[in-house]
Amino acid sequence: MDKFLALLQNLQDTYASQTGMCMVVTDAQGKYQTRPSGRVDWLTWMAEDNGKNSLCDECRKVMGMFQPMRKAVEYEYKPGIKLLVAPVQVDGLGPMYLWAGFFTETRTRRILQEYYAAEENQGLPVRVLQEAVPELNGEQKRLLGEKVGALAEIASSLTTVSAERRWNRQQMAVVRELATVVDRTDTKIRDLLQLYYQAQRGLDFLGFATKLDETRFQITEVMGEAGLGLTGSTYSMGEGLLGHVASTRQWGRWSNLSRDPRTLFFTQNNVHPEALFAFPVTKDYSVTGILFGGTRRTAEIPEEIIDLAQMITSLLSSRQTFQALREDRNMNYLRLTMLMELCRTMTVVSDIKRVLFILIDMGLNLAQGAFSAIMLCRPEGKAQMVSRGLQQNQVEPYIKDLMKRHGSGAAQGLSRPPAGIGEFQGSPVLECPLMYQDEFLGVLCIALRRASDFEEYKEFITSLAIVASGAIHRIKETESDKEPNTVEVLHLSLKQWDPDGYELSRAAKETGIAFAREQQLAEREIKDAGDACLLAGYDVSLLRGLSLRPSLQQTLEELQLLRGKRAGEADASGASRAAQVAALALDSVSGRKGALARTGERVHPELREAFVSFLGRQEIVDLEVSVTQSAAAREETRHDPIQAIKELTSLSSREQEVLGLVAVGRSNRDIAEKLFISEHTVKNHMTNIFHKLGVSDRSQLIALVYQMGYTQPPD
Repeated sequence: MDKFLALLQNLQDTYASQTGMCMVVTDAQGKYQTRPSGRVDWLTWMAEDNGKNSLCDECRKVMGMFQPMRKAVEYEYKPGIKLLVAPVQVDGLGPMYLWAGFFTETRTRRILQEYYAAEENQGLPVRVLQEAVPELNGEQKRLLGEKVGALAEIASSLTTVSAERRWNRQQMAVVRELATVVDRTDTKIRDLLQLYYQAQRGLDFLGFATKLDETRFQITEVMGEAGLGLTGSTYSMGEGLLGHVASTRQWGRWSNLSRDPRTLFFTQNNVHPEALFAFPVTKDYSVTGILFGGTRRTAEIPEEIIDLAQMITSLLSSRQTFQALREDRNMNYLRLTMLMELCRTMTVVSDIKRVLFILIDMGLNLAQGAFSAIMLCRPEGKAQMVSRGLQQNQVEPYIKDLMKRHGSGAAQGLSRPPAGIGEFQGSPVLECPLMYQDEFLGVLCIALRRASDFEEYKEFITSLAIVASGAIHRIKETESDKEPNTVEVLHLSLKQWDPDGYELSRAAKETGIAFAREQQLAEREIKDAGDACLLAGYDVSLLRGLSLRPSLQQTLEELQLLRGKRAGEADASGASRAAQVAALALDSVSGRKGALARTGERVHPELREAFVSFLGRQEIVDLEVSVTQSAAAREETRHDPIQAIKELTSLSSREQEVLGLVAVGRSNRDIAEKLFISEHTVKNHMTNIFHKLGVSDRSQLIALVYQMGYTQPPD
């Protein structure tokens, strides 16, 4: 400002010298802003008597009368004595006035002398002034007015340039401050709006509307007293000017709004904008808020305000995107940590119920829904449910509903179905099937607060379900290994009354499993195919009352149809791959003329061709072994089980007790508990038994025992 006043002083001195006038610049209160130039003594009668470098009250009244003026105005300050007053527009400092005086009209000096000679009360300064001031005709007054007006315009231009520079510096300071605080987690939208509003000239109010739901917005932040009535008010998508911006996602700028009906939302809240702007704040192509501002005084909003508002909007949009990315990163890290902890836990958990409780607790804490539950399939078409948040009377209908919707796909052997969204008693539910390969284990059900949460949780819950499915399968397999194997016992029984069938079934199992693995069948299908080969010598009707796996029971039913005597007895379209593999393997080793050809007609052509090719490769391998291995070597590797069984009498009584428990499928731990000895002692007894009977492992030992009809000694 000091630099501006120094330049203005130089200009004023020059113009005063050229025009012969006395010149001075004052503010709206009459206080001098420059030193008087030219005939300084002429200002004596206009100045205050207190010597405070300001004009008298009469001059201040003149400024009040001509405040709206935009160019130099001629004013008759005293009778016949005139001056010029011109406004100087100074941005940010209020109005200033350039005073230039004095002069009289041509040929009026004698009249003025006579007038002031009679007016003794005017005093000596006035009489001196009226004798010294120049006389100006019309053209001279016009030229003087142009020069005074030009000086005022130059002064206004100087202050405008200075104000623009100051404005630009202020704007850049705001931009730097915004860039500093916009990415801080503790920064609120109100903080950003406050920075912007304080740096603007001409805005009467500034506000921000936040999206409430799919169709409504609420004014949550307002700056400026003129807009306080808007705080807390709501509007709908498409309603008025702000609603139009929300629906089109295009920014708007409006002027001359005093009679515009689209401002009804504002006028209803006692806000009367003359000009307005609004910008949409977006995230992922969706409008999340509206930045708006306006003025009641001017019909237009300056471009610099619009430009900075557009930049603020971009910063707000970027801020929301960055915050969402940061939240996603933190959430993904948390979920990955949870998944790793779950994986570690699942490798050591040995109780299925504990797995289920871990899952439902994790699902409930994650989604914060009404309930979390797991339906687990049981043998013989039964199912159980473990839940938190469900009442007992809700469980049974929910199980039936889940089995109806998910059980059918599992029965058909479909691949892992994706997680889907269902509904139970009005709550949206994320339902994720538990599958191990193609074995349907159950369904994980997690209630959601909103249906829109499905996409957020789907992938993570699916990962949890995969880990849990593997753990459940592992625990089931471990539990089945601890119990006597029904298939193995039945197969050993077959050796007693049909030795040839026993050997053929063993060979068929080896062939079938090798072929099934080559075809990349699922582990459950491979196991079903191998066990079906072992039990093929039994009538299916005799096996229905035993505790066989449902999938194995189904495979045996299909196998019996496939191996029927008449081709019309089998329907390959409905037979599982496990049954078809078992049928091909059994007939390939049976030695019956045309058996493989008949069965081959009843299986899928592609599977039959693959099996024939497989047999060809196996035959080549067998021939290679028979050529390279000598008969003497083969004879040396053979064990004589008959000779070994004769030595059963060499076992001690304790070893016979151990052998009896092994024969009924007891584990080393079970034997130790039964006989009140340590597991290490049991292992020592087993080593002695293997050595005395000439076998190398537990399965050979059991086979030897059942072959000889051995029974456990009585207690």
